[in-house]
Order: sequence, then structure tokens, then C-alpha cells
Amino acid sequence: MRFPLLSALLLGVAVSAQVKVGAEAPELSFDSRFNFGDLPAQRLGQLRGSAVLLTFWAADSKASIGQVECLNALHEKRYPEGLVVVGVTSDENKEVTKFIAAQKVTYPIAIGWNQAWAVRMIPSALLIDPDGKVLWTGLPTELDEPTLAQALANARPATYAKGLEGVAKKLGAKDFGGAFAECKKLLTDGKLSAEAQAQAEKLCTEIEGKAATLVDHGIDRLAAGDPFAAFEAFDAVARGYAKVPRAEEATGKLQELAKDPKLKREIAAGQKLSAAQKFDQNRDYDKAHKEYKAIASTFSGTKAAKIAAEAASVIEKNGRLGYLRAAAPATPPTPPARRTRRSGSDRRADCSRIRCSVETRHGPSSGT
Repeated sequence: MRFPLLSALLLGVAVSAQVKVGAEAPELSFDSRFNFGDLPAQRLGQLRGSAVLLTFWAADSKASIGQVECLNALHEKRYPEGLVVVGVTSDENKEVTKFIAAQKVTYPIAIGWNQAWAVRMIPSALLIDPDGKVLWTGLPTELDEPTLAQALANARPATYAKGLEGVAKKLGAKDFGGAFAECKKLLTDGKLSAEAQAQAEKLCTEIEGKAATLVDHGIDRLAAGDPFAAFEAFDAVARGYAKVPRAEEATGKLQELAKDPKLKREIAAGQKLSAAQKFDQNRDYDKAHKEYKAIASTFSGTKAAKIAAEAASVIEKNGRLGYLRAAAPATPPTPPARRTRRSGSDRRADCSRIRCSVETRHGPSSGT
């Protein structure tokens, strides 16, 4: 099997135009996994919190072979810092196993396919930040150190050292306050290994910083006349960051918002608008239009009502009422049949001669 390559390939365009820098990365299931070790992720979304370098490759692509040494080095040296390199292909299991052995691949490899990605060039890559947003796209060997450092600034390891199993479970459940409290207790007990201690200290700093950022954002949005955005920020801290510094401040801000009838109305309108926008994003335009019209009528005079009225008008002007969204299949569609191998003129980007900037700085992988 092979990723569907578009007939009119554009050099320098790695993935579908739908996957843009700043956008949320589409979900991708890892149907078969190789070299994952203790990494439990079955899909891309389960790697949230870590930075992910997602690379698309094919066993019969010379350029894909040329990137392996660089990616092995990245995996070995940056995984402890929170980078997860995942090579994704739609090749057969037998081909993948042979490729891993022949090229001595040490980073995780997955077989998966999702039409939302619409891969246009092999190899190609995306760097995804800990919040699931696409930070960079390009050829795998062109990733530079400043961009990688930006992605790793708030990243956490995908797997944790022995002694932090309970912390990992709390993080998986998005109980950041519980994880913070347990890390503090373990650090106080002084029984962690050096690796676990370093991870726990980084987690405490990260969680405390995230809570502070959310509270500050809420205060800024409230001052800017956006009470719903402020509510979302304060509510996130109150719900998920209990026992973390400034969590009580967030709870107090929520109580202040609840006392003001005008602000309460703005928040209620914002919650309704958020739900309506999800219908819109899922192309369920009739439901979205109905909700938009209801918001504009029920919450007239609010910021959300104005946005809803404009959104309803856009649906009408674009003729989207009555649009029937195709039902999502129960199982992922089967990728197109395997293409026959083509010559070098198949227009895949051959980056085997491009030096990996990160590898140059850190040297080749010493692992196998």
C-alpha cells in the first residue's frame, strides 16, 4: 500500500493544504507499531504533551533511506527532552520489518493512513507542539535547532522514569494538579533516581507555569472585554490544576464572574456559540445555522450574538443550508492500491544529500 500521491505534485509542499502551520494536527491511528517499546500510544492524539516529529516515508524511496541516520540521532538525543519521532507509512508489515532491519531504524515506526493528511511528497514531515498544533512542515532533514527548541520548551517525555508511574497516570487523566502534588511529594521524599528527579522537577515547573499562563490570559481577556475567554481560562485552572499555585486565584475569579449578571449572560452565550461552531466545523451546517440564529435571538446585545449572526449569514450566502454531510465510515477507508515503483522522475523529493542540521550539531546516533 502507498500514501495517495496527487498527480500534480508541487515541490516544497509536504502535506495537504488543510494541514497548515498553526492548525491542529488531524488525528492519525497507528494501526501497526514497531520500535515503540514502552510508548503506549495507539494514535497521534495520545502523544499530547510531548513534541512530535511526524515523518511520512516509503520503503522504496531513496530519500526516505537518506533521512534515517538523522532521525535516529534525534530520537536518541531528544526523546528524554520530550521529542517523539514517529515514521508513518502505508507499506505492508513485511516491507516495514525489512526496512527497519536493513536501515537499523531505532525510532518508532507506525503503519497508518488518514485521508485528512493527503500526503503529497515522500519523505515529508511535520513538527507538532505539545498542544497538538502544527509548528513546522518541510523535509525531515531541514528541521533546524531553533524551531526544535521552541517545540521542546514546554514538552514533557512521552514515557517516565521508574517511580513516576502514578504521575504519568494522573497526567493521562489530565489531573495536572494531582500530578503536581505527587511530584512534590516524591521530590520531598528524596528516593527518586537522578533521571526521575529531573523529570519530576521539570514537570512541576511546567505545570506551575501553565497554570500561571492561563490565569494571566484570563485576566487579560477580561480586561479586553471578552468574559467568555476569561471564563474558559479560569475554569481550566480551577478544574485541572487544583493545589497548583494560583489555582485558588482562578477559583476566586470564577466566583466574581458568577456574581455579575451581565458577564454571566456573556459567558452563557459564549458556551452556546462554542457548541454551534463545532457543528459548523463538522460541516453540519443546518444544525449550526439553527444554533447561530437561536444565539443571535436569545442573547442579543452580546459579543457572541454578533458573531453568531454573522456566521449564520455566511452559511446562507454560501448556499450551505441543506448540505448533507457524508456519513463517516465505521472503519477507516482502505488506502489506494499499491503503486508500481517508478523511476527517479516520480518527483518525490530526494533529500538524501541534505545534511541534517540537528545531526551536525549533536553528531550521529551511537545507538543501534
